[in-house]
Amino acid sequence: MCLEAGLVRGRELFFDATRVEADASMDSLAPRFAVEAHLSELFEDTSGRGNGAVEASRLKPEALLPTADDERLAQTNAAKLDWISRNGKQDREVRGEYRRTADLRASTTDPDATPMRLGGGKTRLGYQTHYVVDGGKARVILAALVTPAEVMENQPMLDLLWRTLFRWQLRPHHVTGDGAYGTIENVTAVEKAGISAYMALPNSGKRPSFFAKDDFAYDTERDVYTCPSDELLRPLGQGRPDRRRRKVTYRAKASACNACALKPKCTTNNHGRNLTRSPEKSATWTGCGSIARPGPTRRPCTNARCGSNLCSPKPKSGTA
Repeated sequence: MCLEAGLVRGRELFFDATRVEADASMDSLAPRFAVEAHLSELFEDTSGRGNGAVEASRLKPEALLPTADDERLAQTNAAKLDWISRNGKQDREVRGEYRRTADLRASTTDPDATPMRLGGGKTRLGYQTHYVVDGGKARVILAALVTPAEVMENQPMLDLLWRTLFRWQLRPHHVTGDGAYGTIENVTAVEKAGISAYMALPNSGKRPSFFAKDDFAYDTERDVYTCPSDELLRPLGQGRPDRRRRKVTYRAKASACNACALKPKCTTNNHGRNLTRSPEKSATWTGCGSIARPGPTRRPCTNARCGSNLCSPKPKSGTA
């Protein structure tokens, strides 16, 4: 109805997420395997259930369409990788040694709620609600997804975007999100779809104790980085990306780093400063970390160490 009434502009989409506290106590946490076993026994279907629906489907063709209560559909969607098909369920398959608290313990009051940290160091059970909002004056919510609290904002972003575009037949000019959404995977996918990605980079506005990656200038022709002391960081392994992580590692000479006066601000590694770079980043960012928007009318970047004419100016407030 909002679309028919002209309340949806569709030219710009905003992404955001909000934590919602659940009506359950931390004292209700119990071993997850015991909680899930209890739930499977509690909601187990009886053998004779569903015969009436089968008979009705013979009379009404539309009854053959699957619904949210279809057990086979639920099992098929649970095995898929996208967040929409899983209805926001977390993938708790064990990978490596790291395990979240929510992977081991579940609430007997609200099994879908998971621990989340709030202000003041408090921990409560809750959810993360993800939204896609239209940029028009009405600010209509086009999509929403509720996930466990430990699901980060950037994880379901692409699935929500593709779902919104398909469901409402939209073709936005740009999408906007804060630094939590500005991952290489998200920005690259959005830009490849012909949509401008206005997302803050994770390190923008921050000054770490060591020189950040943005302090190093990247030369696309020579495939090298130049550090603040004008030393070169060359790719290791002849520039071949790691097959698992799809990244190239660059390193400066150990002798140059150990003799450099800026080493205390750069690295503690006696083998030289390292940097990693994804092959996909060349299609998305230039040396200064700004979003690349090719075009002959672009002004040179204001970053003195970059000098590129491909960097987009930051959108003005309220026009993103």
